[in-house]
Amino acid sequence: MNTTKSAGIDNANGDNVVHSFTIASYKEVLDVLQGFALISNAECRDAAHPLFLFRGQKIGYQLKSSIERFRTPSDSIHLGRMMFQEFKSRCRFAAAYSDWDVLSFSRHYELPSRYLDWSSNPLVSLWFACRDTPSTATTNAKKDSVLWVLRTEMSDYVEVNLGDDPFPMAQGKTCIFKPTEMEYRIKNQNSFMMRQVYEYKNPLCRTRKPEDMEIKAVENNPIYKGRLWRIVIPHSLFGEIKEYLSHYGITKEFLFPKTFFVDEDRVGRVVEEIKQDAISKQNSSRNEKEAK
Repeated sequence: MNTTKSAGIDNANGDNVVHSFTIASYKEVLDVLQGFALISNAECRDAAHPLFLFRGQKIGYQLKSSIERFRTPSDSIHLGRMMFQEFKSRCRFAAAYSDWDVLSFSRHYELPSRYLDWSSNPLVSLWFACRDTPSTATTNAKKDSVLWVLRTEMSDYVEVNLGDDPFPMAQGKTCIFKPTEMEYRIKNQNSFMMRQVYEYKNPLCRTRKPEDMEIKAVENNPIYKGRLWRIVIPHSLFGEIKEYLSHYGITKEFLFPKTFFVDEDRVGRVVEEIKQDAISKQNSSRNEKEAK
């Protein structure tokens, strides 16, 4: 079977919103990734504007930034901005680092934000898709993962202007940028960041309230029509895939290296405290509304 052709990779400008298929073996996913590599090599893009970006995640999640999984519908759409400002204040970054640098750093320590992580390295994203330890006793499809592949256009990328607001509302657009490699996690994961913006659910609505705004999932966003592949990876293959990746140095130790200039435990505690504070405020606000 010609896996590359059957997966629709040769139809990169097709009419489907998402090209979706399930792999049957770890060798098959490698064949598919080789197909993307061949196309990418033919395009001759530079490292700052790769033709394909990859993201591995659990099967039940949409391609939405983490703040939308964290916040409730009643929470302010400014929650991500407020959590970021608290993180920036408590971690006290040197003046040389821009807000964009701090944002990228905070995402790699799992602070919820409006930014979606991608990688230019398919093996890195494959590791994230298979990071959970498989159980031979289960065949539960909910434990499967998805390797997303996005074919980019040059217009998707932006050069970050350090004076720009990293948290635009309806202004601006969903865009991609390469963060400064200020930390080894960012470098080793070949990280790219997709900035998602809040848009009005109904642009024709006369009332313009914050609660009428949402972040549109990438797979539902018409600007990416025909440029997304959804590769389902069965949970039963995780072990074989991770063993293969380890032979090429794609391990947890490589992707999350220890660094001498970052107190990782302290940063982790700060992130957890900020998240817990936000949850407490969410619960308090909810209780007040119910009491009324």
